[in-house]
Amino acid sequence: MEKNILGYSLISDSISILSLLAEFHTPLMASGCPTAKGLILCNDSPSEGDRWIGNLRCLEDITEITSVRRQSFSVPNFHLGLYILQKYDTSENIGIFLRQDSFQPLVVCNNFVPDELVDLADTISLPLNSLANNSPCLPELADCKHFFRESPDNLTLALTQAFTSKNYLQLQNTESSSLLINQLAVIAEIYLFWFRSQHNEEETAIRRNSLQRNMQELFQNHLNCDTTVDLANTFVHIFYKYLDSHTNISYCPCDQIEGEANTRLNTGMTILWNEKHYFISSSLLKDIFQPLLKNIGWHKILKNLAQEGIISVDANHQSNYTCKKTTYNAFGQTLISRFIRLNKEALLSNEYLTLEERSEFHDIESR
Repeated sequence: MEKNILGYSLISDSISILSLLAEFHTPLMASGCPTAKGLILCNDSPSEGDRWIGNLRCLEDITEITSVRRQSFSVPNFHLGLYILQKYDTSENIGIFLRQDSFQPLVVCNNFVPDELVDLADTISLPLNSLANNSPCLPELADCKHFFRESPDNLTLALTQAFTSKNYLQLQNTESSSLLINQLAVIAEIYLFWFRSQHNEEETAIRRNSLQRNMQELFQNHLNCDTTVDLANTFVHIFYKYLDSHTNISYCPCDQIEGEANTRLNTGMTILWNEKHYFISSSLLKDIFQPLLKNIGWHKILKNLAQEGIISVDANHQSNYTCKKTTYNAFGQTLISRFIRLNKEALLSNEYLTLEERSEFHDIESR
């Protein structure tokens, strides 16, 4: 993620503002500012690791919730109540957590927001892998919070100025304005009040411009973003990323399986194809699905992808996502196996290449 001249990125600014939203949760409510309640934060940069979760946990003033199967939660009113979405959570339990108003609830998920949660809260999608633990936002957060805790009068003044600021009033008159956007705009003004107390006027003007650019980017492209809840797009991205990093997968037409493809077929590491479909083993697809399986169950993923036209199912077997397929090797031998059948057209890459065409292209490049 590219940083601006002061070293503040969209990611660090967004996380800082969310942390300060929790810090000033109670004063905002007391000032009469309408609150948007809980939020869902989605990491939209698929990764093999969970370093980004560790970096979130490093933020000060966070209480991590281990279970949402309860009616109330013991979280200080200035803390961010952080919950990592689990695959077996019910929308009812998540909804109860997100409706808590004694603190700022935040549900975090990876790659995809399950569609049953979309209407429960505003969603923010960010490439959280870019959140570095040495970001300048981390020491600043502690200083900013300490400044206002030591002087509540400064917070009162900062709030008064925030509600009458040019930026906040301009947002009020735009069609894109929402409860959450208004809240975050107020928090940004409070932060800038603190920043001015530590820096000169010129430095503050530069910082204001960089923060407002990042906030505008957040509001326009990362708040309630359609791609966050589009499992088909998420799957296609993960699918190609996985295949590009696993060169031990073979691609072969269904009626001419030979060589390594024949050997790898026994281990599930061969993807077969015909004119309209790809045939892939359940074991390989589960391995590809690993980033999604942290938040959503296997059968729910298959059901969603079938509804969105990625997976092709037999009309009389809607609940069974595998199909029997007779294959033929180069020696004329037949084998009946079960595969998950993917629609070829739905999986065209950004270059409009089929898997077999991409495989040939990569083979030529590696020579």
